This record gives sequence, C-alpha cells and structure tokens, in this order.
Amino acid sequence: SQDRQFHPLASAVSPFSKTRTNPEDAKAAFEEAINRYNQYLASFPTNEKAYAYKGLTLMEGKKYAEAVAPLEKAIELGVNDKAIQNALAIAYRAEVLADQLEGLRGA
Repeated sequence: SQDRQFHPLASAVSPFSKTRTNPEDAKAAFEEAINRYNQYLASFPTNEKAYAYKGLTLMEGKKYAEAVAPLEKAIELGVNDKAIQNALAIAYRAEVLADQLEGLRGA
C-alpha cells in the first residue's frame, strides 16, 4: 500500500537532528528529504501523510511560505490533525510577518 511505501520517509531521521552539527550536512539532508518527498508525491499524489510530512519538514527548515501548499493539500486530502492545522496557521502568520517586514524595509 501507499502507506507502507511511504513509511521509510516518515521514519527517517530529521534533517535537523541534534546529531547533525555541520550546517552543510543539515542543509544537504534537508534538500534530500524534500527531494524524496517530491519523488514520492509524483508517484502517489493523493497521499495526505506525505504532504503533511513534507510541510512539517519545510516548517522545520524555516521555509514557511513553501510549507503552506503541502500543508493545505494534506488537509484538503483528509488529514484532520491539530498539529498540521497549527503548523499551517504558523506558516500563514510567518508569511504575513515576512510581508510586513518587507514593507518596512521598503518604506
């Protein structure tokens, strides 16, 4: 099943694990994780868990604007989890704050 195939991604060590002390290693692991989610989602575009984990990984990497779409898709596909809903709310808020900061810089 899709969930069984997805499980290795879900159980993978976070690219931001405390055991990764080298920022370049963490960046490479983050990019690899996002690439793996993208590859998986290309084959299984309706797997809500993959979208949720991709969104959470992007949040962990402080890629808030990029996290919005996969988190929204996870909810659209049926994820009914407070953690995902909260992550989406934080991503929305981070986007608003980034826009406000940009406006201040331009003023």
